[in-house]
Amino acid sequence: MNCELEEMVSEVQEEIKSMSKNDASGAMWDESDELKEKLSEPKLIMVSGNLGFGKSTITKVLARLGQAIDIYEPLDNPLLIKYYDDMASFSERLQNDLFNVRFNDILINKIQKPNSSIISDRTTYEDPLIFCKVLTDSGLMSQESLEHTNWYFNMKKHQIEERYKTNLTPNLIINLKGSFQTGWKRVQSRNRAIEIREDAKKGTGLTQEFYQVLHNQYETFEQDLKLLYQGPVLTLPQDDLGVCDIHNSKGLLYAVRTLNKALDIIEN
Repeated sequence: MNCELEEMVSEVQEEIKSMSKNDASGAMWDESDELKEKLSEPKLIMVSGNLGFGKSTITKVLARLGQAIDIYEPLDNPLLIKYYDDMASFSERLQNDLFNVRFNDILINKIQKPNSSIISDRTTYEDPLIFCKVLTDSGLMSQESLEHTNWYFNMKKHQIEERYKTNLTPNLIINLKGSFQTGWKRVQSRNRAIEIREDAKKGTGLTQEFYQVLHNQYETFEQDLKLLYQGPVLTLPQDDLGVCDIHNSKGLLYAVRTLNKALDIIEN
C-alpha cells in the first residue's frame, strides 16, 4: 500500500506544480468538502517529521478543513525547557512525560468526542524510535534509560488500550520529509526561545549538530516504524512543495489532495 501512496504523491506533486496559486486556492476549498466527508467517520491521523517541517501547520489546516480535532505538542512544558538547557539530566524524564501527554491527549479527546476524527501534530512513535535512540547514541541517555523508556512506552499504550477499550494506533501517519538545509533554516526562522539560546548561561538549546543527527534518524524513520506500526504511511517530500507556510496555497492543496487520495486508497 505504501508504494501505491508514494506513486500517488508523485502524481499530485506534478499536477500542482503546473497550477497557478489562484487555481490551487480554489481547488483547495473545493476539495475541503471531500475531506470533511471522509473525516466524518472517526479516524486517528498522526503527523511525523523533524522540527521545522510544518507538522503544526499541516495539522491545523487539515483539522480545520476536515472539521477534525487537532492536538498539538505543548511548548510550555517546564520539562521541555529544562531539557533544552541540560539534555543529559532530563532526557529520560522528558520522554516518559511525553508518552503520557500524547496518549492521554488522544484518550481524552476520544472519550469526549467519540464521533470525531483526530489529527495530532506528532506521532507517539517518534519518541521511542527517534529521540530516545538519538539521545542514547549521542551519550545523553544511558542504555538502561533507553530500555526503560521503550518498556514504559509499550506498557503505557497497552495499559490505556486495555483499560479504556480503545485503540491508540493511528489509521494513517503523514510523514513530512525534506533536506537538512530546509528544516534547519525553518527552525532558525521561527526563533523559538526553547530552541535557540543566545545566552550561553541558559544552555545551548537545539544545536545544528544535534539537529543533523535527528535529521539522519528521520531519514530511516519510515523503515524503523515497522517495528511498532504496520499501518499506511503517507510520505510528503517538501523541498519543492512545502506545507509549513499557511499562505502557500499550492502547499496547502498538496496536503489536502494527497490526504483525500490516501484515504481513498486505504479504504479501498
